[in-house]
Amino acid sequence: MGGEQKRRGKVARSSTLLDEERTIAKGTFWNLAGSVILKLVSFVYAVILARSFSVDDIGVFYLALSIMYVLSIFSDLGMNGAFSRYVPFYMGRGEKQKTYTLLRASYLFSGSLSLFFGIILFLGSGHLAQFFKTPVLGDVMRAMAIFSLLNTIFTLNTAFLGGLKRVKENAVLNNAQNVLKLALTVALYYIAGPATVVIPLAFVLSYLILAALSFVYVQRSLKDLGPGLETPGISEQARIVKETMAFGITLSIIATIWGIFNYTDRLMLGYLLPGDVAASTVGIYSLAVSLGSVLVIFPGAIIAIFMPVISELFGKSKREEMLSVSKTALRWCIFSTVPITATLFVFPGELLQIFYGAAYVSGATVLSVFAIGLFLRYLSVVHETVLAAMNTIKINLYASITGALLNIALNYFWIPIYGMNGAIYATTVSLFFVTVLLIVYSKRIAGFGFPREVYGPLLGGVITLLAMLAARGPAVSIISSVPQIPLVGQPMLDLVFQKALKLAVLGLLFCLSCALYFAILVTMRSFSKEDVSVASGFLRRARVPDGAIVLTERVMGPRD
Repeated sequence: MGGEQKRRGKVARSSTLLDEERTIAKGTFWNLAGSVILKLVSFVYAVILARSFSVDDIGVFYLALSIMYVLSIFSDLGMNGAFSRYVPFYMGRGEKQKTYTLLRASYLFSGSLSLFFGIILFLGSGHLAQFFKTPVLGDVMRAMAIFSLLNTIFTLNTAFLGGLKRVKENAVLNNAQNVLKLALTVALYYIAGPATVVIPLAFVLSYLILAALSFVYVQRSLKDLGPGLETPGISEQARIVKETMAFGITLSIIATIWGIFNYTDRLMLGYLLPGDVAASTVGIYSLAVSLGSVLVIFPGAIIAIFMPVISELFGKSKREEMLSVSKTALRWCIFSTVPITATLFVFPGELLQIFYGAAYVSGATVLSVFAIGLFLRYLSVVHETVLAAMNTIKINLYASITGALLNIALNYFWIPIYGMNGAIYATTVSLFFVTVLLIVYSKRIAGFGFPREVYGPLLGGVITLLAMLAARGPAVSIISSVPQIPLVGQPMLDLVFQKALKLAVLGLLFCLSCALYFAILVTMRSFSKEDVSVASGFLRRARVPDGAIVLTERVMGPRD
């Protein structure tokens, strides 16, 4: 009898894991598709900014955006992040009314607070401009003041959809905002020319339009929750806010700290460097970091669906399945980041020149070191998510505070000495320190540390990086010879073709690094049955022919 119960339990766990792996594969597909489009449009946007506006104008915009994000993060009471935990948690328990009440309460309380923050930013814009010794910053801040409210509404709606695992709708909204931002920037540029206010105005208008559109998707999702939802009163909304307040406020503080962490480098560059070089340095630094963020496309897609999945498993008290899914997510974060990390680390100057021009090549060290820093950070994102899903979020808070303080201190000492390179050194050291803390405490509290299954993928990553470094010399020679090749005889078209050829060479190297890394993983038998299941589900969602999927499964050859 006992053996039969164990067998049934094992079958039930296997069925649950299979369902969650399918969910991760489906969600990752839509997240990845959305992220690829998002990053592609972002690249085009950054290139247009670099080619159409001065480095100073770009620097002022990103400085203003940094201030806006840091000061407005707290305005949503943490509800944005709380959605990713509490919406699937409530749904896992069948408490749909609480899900609806949480949404209504967030609109009321977070919307009011973000409007207040926007007014404060508008009135204080002149003082901020004086503090950063950049007079034009005040005009940009006033143009962006309403962004505080628009950003809160938009992120609440997309976070709610994400909590319901509506990944496709989320991807559509985020990409629509990005495309609209690009289109409005180009349109306003042709109307007003390269004026400083064009960039922030187009940015704000894109959020205004998409914030309104996001309500359409939310209403559709609410209908799918089924009948019986009642409009909650103020007291009921206050009660649900109180229930989630501790988690929400803690998460808000963490988000604020990470906002400070993410923008400390730019803020301190703007403050510590002389006024005549601060704006241009921030501009170069920001675009280098923006290019480096391409590294998180795939792992970001995994984590976006991973949090709702494990929160729902935790709500159903399925701890064993939760930890198994966590291991799979961690391995795929590593699989997906190694090739792009190696490419960004080995060819930073070439990439910056191709996308942005020679004026941005001085940010090569920033891009190269930032790639390593992001890779280190994503070694612990799964651990951070596990702790949040289990509501042991204080550890995340302590880790973020420690990392932010260390980052501020290192920036203060290293920026005057090393300039923008000092800022990225500080960021990378701090990210590594936070990663160590999160892994250690996740092991102690959740029993999820650094499993042996990831050692092989990491070793394969080191081998891949060394191979890319060995290939750098010949690759740079080929890239450098491209401008000497006459193409069509027209300067503008020649420039476009030459850049495309350079990018093609780098793209080929990236594909070779992917192939090499995959071959190393196959040789080391680093893939598990769960990895094969996720890969198969992803390929089916991408409508890859069945024959190719079967071949992939055979080649991956799981070790167990």
